[in-house]
Order: sequence, then C-alpha cells, then structure tokens
Amino acid sequence: PGSAGALVSMLRQGTAKGQLRPEALLTLRLRDCPVPTLLVLGRDDPLVPHSPGEALVAEMPAASLWLVPECGHWPHREHPEAFQQRLLAFLGDHI
Repeated sequence: PGSAGALVSMLRQGTAKGQLRPEALLTLRLRDCPVPTLLVLGRDDPLVPHSPGEALVAEMPAASLWLVPECGHWPHREHPEAFQQRLLAFLGDHI
C-alpha cells in the first residue's frame, strides 16, 4: 500500500519544470564510481530489462554484473541462499 504514491513522489523530486534533472539520473553518476560494485539483476525480470544493466556495468570502472538465472525482480527474495553466497564472495574479494 502506498507504493504508487511513493513512486510518483520520487519521480517528482527528480524533475524541475517538467525536465529530468541530470543529478537525478543515478546511472549518469554511477559511471564515474571507482568503488567495486556488484549489480544484481534477475534474468527474467518483467520490470527491469537487463540490457541497460549490462551497458552500465560496461561503463563503470570497477563493476561486475550477476544476472540471476530463473529470477524475476527480486533476486534476494527469490534466491536468498545464492544471493547471500554471491554477495559474501564479492565482499570477501573487496574488503
């Protein structure tokens, strides 16, 4: 409940005079992120296609992408054990 209103509020905060503010575009800011980053997307996500994630990771200097097979929009919920293992391995490599 309330998620639609939250989404509208978030989108409004990222606009000024009907135009999207560049600082609101997270992807533009992530391209310069030097911090090791793991992007996790479900391969079968009906809401977020993975091709933009692949393109973003290709532009980020220290990023990797894990496309979780047989997974929709919630990798951490749909495959919690695999998610935890992959996350711990990533953290172990970078901490």
